[in-house]
Amino acid sequence: MLGRGTTSTAAGDARFTWAVARIAGCWTIADGTLAVDACAHVAAGMLEAQGVDVVRAQDLRRSWLAAGAHGALRWRATASVFAELQAGASVPFLRDRFYFTPNVLIHQAAAVTPWLALGVGVRFW
Repeated sequence: MLGRGTTSTAAGDARFTWAVARIAGCWTIADGTLAVDACAHVAAGMLEAQGVDVVRAQDLRRSWLAAGAHGALRWRATASVFAELQAGASVPFLRDRFYFTPNVLIHQAAAVTPWLALGVGVRFW
């Protein structure tokens, strides 16, 4: 997954770009036309922060790692096509903070990040 965001302050703007990959292990509670999964996951990624219109702007790249849990509701449309709704939360192992000089906090990673995902997939086997 890729994402992008901007934070604005009186001291200037900061752009954030992040890339993430998540791997999960799931237990299927119910399996039929509608399936329900309970999952644990680990997510790893890279975050880039850029100062915009700021004196002595810097670009920073930091890796990050988080763990969490999520649930999935999957609807099987055909034998191979399905739609899935996932809802969960992740907790980062390290909560990075980004500042403008001298001490203007621009962003701090949340202690818990809730998320929601909707997707369509195809089973090949």
